[in-house]
Amino acid sequence: MNVAAISEQQQARIRRENENATLADLLRWLNDQGVGFIELKNGGGIDVANAGGLIQALIEAREDQRKC
Repeated sequence: MNVAAISEQQQARIRRENENATLADLLRWLNDQGVGFIELKNGGGIDVANAGGLIQALIEAREDQRKC
């Protein structure tokens, strides 16, 4: 397929999919490192060890932030 024939929307979708795959790979790598705590620049932190794992801790931290 000719790249010029791909719409801007399709190109944006492909870029997002590639970025998401890269982020997922980085998250898997970080999870494999056995992270126990993530310190945030605001002085807070995410206790990964007590939240059931890195991914669950990040989900809960995002939900908590959205509530504020």
